[in-house]
Amino acid sequence: MKTLIRALLILPIPLLVGVLDLGAQDTWINLVSDPGDNLGQGQTYHIVPPPGTLSVYAPFPNVIEVDYSYYLEEWQFTFTGAGGAVPTVGVYPNAQRFAGPNYPGLAVAADSRGCNTSTGSFEIKQLARGPDGTILSLWATLEDHCEGMAPALRGEIRFNTVAAEAIPTLSSYGVFALLVAVGVLGVLLLSGWRIP
Repeated sequence: MKTLIRALLILPIPLLVGVLDLGAQDTWINLVSDPGDNLGQGQTYHIVPPPGTLSVYAPFPNVIEVDYSYYLEEWQFTFTGAGGAVPTVGVYPNAQRFAGPNYPGLAVAADSRGCNTSTGSFEIKQLARGPDGTILSLWATLEDHCEGMAPALRGEIRFNTVAAEAIPTLSSYGVFALLVAVGVLGVLLLSGWRIP
């Protein structure tokens, strides 16, 4: 009898864990362009594929490439570690279009628009790589000044990330499993049963 009671109390636990909703993965790009910025043309962009495709890959160990394309709209972001270093989670100030021995690289292109020179910074907030170096997830922010001008393009890129603010919630199955567990425990306690 005790074994049956324990089974009834334990059974809802895996059901409850299995139906926790931990939040969907985020894949999007948000961009805000100052008036006078050549790349974003002073516009705001919120890109959520589909439609279009967003790919993130590492053509070289020290480079992270982000490409988005949808018909005539194309964006390309290149993050490069300083001095050949592999980019990891961290802040990268003093970035230029091409990385050098002492500064990282940040290059942005939009449709047919690009910069001969650029300055700015980026931060990698989350980065996961597979055993072969494949980019599994990326969360990065950036600020880019084309041709060294004051107007900036600021952005945030998320690729297969789980929002840090996501709070686990119960689905209807989780609520049902919780109610079953509480009901069984209540009946047993009212009948005089004590936990062995």
